[in-house]
Amino acid sequence: MSKPQKVYYIAEVGKACNGDLDYCRKLLSECKKAKVNAVRFHHYFVEEIVHSSIIDDTSVAERAWSFELKLPFIDEILFDKMEYKKILNWCRELGIDFIATPWDIKSAELFKNIGIEDYKINSMNAMNYPLAYELLKYGKNVYISTGGLSEKEVENLYYDINSKAREYSKVTFLHAVCAYPAPETILNLKSMRTLLRYTDRTGYSSNDNIEASVLTAVALGAEVIEKHVHLNGYNKELHKASMSIDNFSAVIDQANQVVTAMGIDIKHESRGEMVNQDLFSKSIVLKSDILKGTILNDTNLTLKLPPRGINANQWTNVVGMRAANDLRKGEYLFSSDIVDESIENNIPLKEDSCGYRAHIPGKIGIVARLSDIELMTTNRNIDYVELHFAASDINKVLPCKDYDLDLVIHVPEYADGQLLDLCSYDESFRQFSIDAINDVIQKARDLKPHFKRCIGNLKFIIHPGAMMFSGESDNSRRHYELFADSLLKLKSRGLELLIENMVPFPWYLGKDWSVNQGNTISFMDAEEIYNFCMKYDYAMCLDLCHAKLYTNYAGKDFFEYMKTVQPIVKHLHFSDCLGIDGEGLHIGEGDINWNQVCEVFQNYQYGWTPEIWNGHHNNGVKFFEAHNRLNEEFKKIKA
Repeated sequence: MSKPQKVYYIAEVGKACNGDLDYCRKLLSECKKAKVNAVRFHHYFVEEIVHSSIIDDTSVAERAWSFELKLPFIDEILFDKMEYKKILNWCRELGIDFIATPWDIKSAELFKNIGIEDYKINSMNAMNYPLAYELLKYGKNVYISTGGLSEKEVENLYYDINSKAREYSKVTFLHAVCAYPAPETILNLKSMRTLLRYTDRTGYSSNDNIEASVLTAVALGAEVIEKHVHLNGYNKELHKASMSIDNFSAVIDQANQVVTAMGIDIKHESRGEMVNQDLFSKSIVLKSDILKGTILNDTNLTLKLPPRGINANQWTNVVGMRAANDLRKGEYLFSSDIVDESIENNIPLKEDSCGYRAHIPGKIGIVARLSDIELMTTNRNIDYVELHFAASDINKVLPCKDYDLDLVIHVPEYADGQLLDLCSYDESFRQFSIDAINDVIQKARDLKPHFKRCIGNLKFIIHPGAMMFSGESDNSRRHYELFADSLLKLKSRGLELLIENMVPFPWYLGKDWSVNQGNTISFMDAEEIYNFCMKYDYAMCLDLCHAKLYTNYAGKDFFEYMKTVQPIVKHLHFSDCLGIDGEGLHIGEGDINWNQVCEVFQNYQYGWTPEIWNGHHNNGVKFFEAHNRLNEEFKKIKA
């Protein structure tokens, strides 16, 4: 599956520093604020890179360099070994990578000896094979600029270093134009696509003064952007294509917007679109009374909202089928009302000799409301229902029949038209959220006796909240503190509180029924959630879809995420996903590696709840198909 693009930003700062440590430290701090990932410094020993005849006789140099009549770098002041060590420590404190560009092997040894692992080879050294081979021996990442090289030269370079690169490091070829500053007429940014024949990822080392060039490069798929930068307001002798750090910060923000807008190369619905579809799409309704066996067509069928039963997107599969029952005008059409069982919304469950759930470890259940438990569970082999409270349930008396099932409760997301938030900086609203959830807790206790398999503490799933909107603070540490305080104020006796991991770009409904998107900054990272739960003695509801969307967005490893939180997971929500906000897909239709899921949770003993989008439609058929697909995945790994 296609993955979201991530961009790694490198600021070349060595030229601007010109040996000034105070300037350097200020510039590093500004780079951190600008969300730069790495800073780059170059070093050379003149006697290692320039022929002695030129050093000794400037007239020779004047004949060799016909314009400047002087080596352009000869007067530059460089840092020494001890100063680079100090700079490296500053970078580590700030969480910024240090990338070195040695122009010669002696300089490479200098950087190696102070612990540098990432290297950049500039365009003028791209064909310096002895240097390249040396850096490939110990470089963790090696970036090579290809300015001034033809495609044939890039190809030769690739084949010449290929065996070394495979053995020692990861090589990234960067498109560059080694004219300073380069005009737009020679940027030729589409050639980055050519470089992808020779590297897993590519990028752009910008030697121009055109801000749009970086945005264009990112839109074309650049995963690395490099730019010469300097402090604002300084008029030192700078690289001719240098940009102020404030301007580069603005470019980074714009480029990240481009990356987000580009998405992935698969056409899919976003969660926001799904919400709109749920509100405004239509379903098939009977236009007139018809008898069993009657052919269904546009004379007796129509489409109306809200969606329920068979969706409008199945119209062509329904037309021409026969009615399985006598049907009345105005009723929604369900797959059970049709003789043909082949439509998408009613895929029969596959059963082996042990049943469709035989290989799933732990318990299986479905999402339900009190009003549809019987429709969703009759003649179906499940262990529990997970009741999702709605805002309208908070102030209602909730009559309930008795069921031979276990029970899990999921808190409502809204109350009185407001999105609940147990991490809110607004103390009055945080208290409002606590009070609303305490009301739900009491209702949960009242419901528990009606579920005969619900023994021991009732599992109660909580969303922390912490969705950020324009103008709000983004102090994630404060979120955890506020949430811990909110949990202490919940009347949770007899309940087992399970904290659900959040999604980076959540969707919610405004009071005007418009669909809006927030930006979560906490309760997503595996280690942070694990540490929180261990510190305060809580367990977790792991939403696999949320976790994968977060790891897609953050560039982290989903397998490692699951292994980190597995010891604290006592409930699971599962569905597949795409990109950074494509939620609720069926297993096998998105980015999740289900073999890895089965490996991590093969000895799991708690609940699996499918959260397939609109899975409750058509009496929950999609939910049970999700269990079937999960069962097949576990069957594969056990085999």
